[in-house]
Amino acid sequence: MRARTRPCAVNRQQFTTPLPGGRAMHRALRGSRLLEVRGGRGHGTYPDPDSCTTRTVTAYPTSRRLPAGDVMCRS
Repeated sequence: MRARTRPCAVNRQQFTTPLPGGRAMHRALRGSRLLEVRGGRGHGTYPDPDSCTTRTVTAYPTSRRLPAGDVMCRS
């Protein structure tokens, strides 16, 4: 599958999209980047203005540039 919008964000504790499903989606979307958040629970990791998660998620729509590789953040 090739998508124009390529980011893929996954929280390790996201119950509606468990981590294995998020990783599978990342593999299916060639060119995507995976943002994995350790220690977060659900959607509560975003938006915290001082967090790695918020900086990474906000950078894409404002710059239209993906991170160089996958990103691991701690909540």
